[in-house]
Amino acid sequence: MKKRKEINNQGFSLVELIVTIGIVSFLIVGFFVGFNILTNKSVEECAKKMQSKMENNRTTTMGKLNSSLKFYVSGGKIKVDETIDGNTTTSVVGDSSVVVTYDLKNGTDERNGVNLSSEPLIVSFDRASGSLNKSDGSRYLTYIKIAKSSGGKTITLKVDKLSGRISVE
Repeated sequence: MKKRKEINNQGFSLVELIVTIGIVSFLIVGFFVGFNILTNKSVEECAKKMQSKMENNRTTTMGKLNSSLKFYVSGGKIKVDETIDGNTTTSVVGDSSVVVTYDLKNGTDERNGVNLSSEPLIVSFDRASGSLNKSDGSRYLTYIKIAKSSGGKTITLKVDKLSGRISVE
């Protein structure tokens, strides 16, 4: 008869447990990063932030405060300077994976597809009516297009010059 050899199996060692948790954590993080890239979450977040900033600025202006917004690209990020009665605050509304272009129009005088990275966008509203002021002195902002730099989903913010309302298309 063969004798059975006894094995002293007490479970996982601490090192094995830490390595396993590290590998699982790495896989979970990779899944969420890949998921955000596929779903264009950064484009949606940038569009929501830009729309919110413009709507808040319009409300602030109609509340009789001097207010304006300047959207621009700096350090690979899309930023906005919000100036209210001479006080300026800067915040980030998008990252380097997002490309923002805008269209300006006044009758037949148009500038379409202006890239925010090459030329900043200044937005302000009329204090009395809330209507949109001319962005570059002669043309009104009509559209802001936010897209993934690698292609994919595009979100368009349409600006009505008479009412100053911003809608998502």
